[in-house]
Amino acid sequence: MSETTASETASTGAAADESAPPVFRPDGTRFPAGRPVSVQPFDFRTPRFLGEAELSRLRFLGQQFVASLGGRMAAYLRAEFNLKFGRIHTLQYGEFTRSLPGSTYLTLFKAEPLPGVGVVELPPKLAMSITNRMLGGRGELAEADRHLTEIEMALLFEVVGFVIEEWCLQWREYANLEPSQLGHETNARFLQGSSSDTMMALLTMDASFAGNEGAIQVAVPVKMLEPLVKSIQEARRRELPVEPAPKPKQWRKAYDHIGVPVVADWLLKDLTVSDILEMRVGDVMQLPRAIIDKTRLCVSGQPQFVGRAGCENGKVAVQIQRSYTNKTAV
Repeated sequence: MSETTASETASTGAAADESAPPVFRPDGTRFPAGRPVSVQPFDFRTPRFLGEAELSRLRFLGQQFVASLGGRMAAYLRAEFNLKFGRIHTLQYGEFTRSLPGSTYLTLFKAEPLPGVGVVELPPKLAMSITNRMLGGRGELAEADRHLTEIEMALLFEVVGFVIEEWCLQWREYANLEPSQLGHETNARFLQGSSSDTMMALLTMDASFAGNEGAIQVAVPVKMLEPLVKSIQEARRRELPVEPAPKPKQWRKAYDHIGVPVVADWLLKDLTVSDILEMRVGDVMQLPRAIIDKTRLCVSGQPQFVGRAGCENGKVAVQIQRSYTNKTAV
């Protein structure tokens, strides 16, 4: 009974493989029928990944941004504020919003003249700890599982302003950006900054303050970074050493007296080994008359010209007629 069931299952699987549509590789070869193929959508209007050189530069700028922001937050709160660089990666806007908790503090911002709208996410516990310190406390939380109050969100306006200002300042070498906050939300479902398939560059920072930890995130559309990335690429091209132009060839007088061997010869038809062995001194080899017009001139052992052999002023001479090529019939 089990053997029959296994046979039926195998035949069903084979039939399913045969009925599945064929999938081909970029070179035209077909994927094996039994191998599973994962198909993912790709938006060619917006690149999914930045180049490795651009990402490396973004990481460097991100690390500088995190160090500057951490120092500014510590000075503002007059307390130790630990901020560490996490990572930079790309994902779709819909994936980003779905990854956010149900209750958090979100700020939409612009950086003129860049296109698109960015998002700053501040975890609720960290936000409450910061506002507690701003109101004169130590940053300790007596009640963490609650929503932010209107007063707390009003206080956070200035704190998030620091984040946006420092994010814009990291690009001061490439552009003069003017930051502005567009609005705030506490639930990602109501966030309307970009379409769900917009590619975003997400910077994550690990923050800790007064015993509370959380990840501060800054997400901006890739199209928002494109003008800055172009400026980075242009700066890198300017930094690369410019190859000096090749010097023009100059003739030196010392070359005038260098001897170069020049040989004129003819290419004969193929001879058999027996013919060559029978050759003796004094034998006469008849050549076609047309071979005179196919005299080859070799300079330093390399064929360079084809000419006509003859006599001039009582001397054997060769008149150069054309350059020699591999296709020249001699």
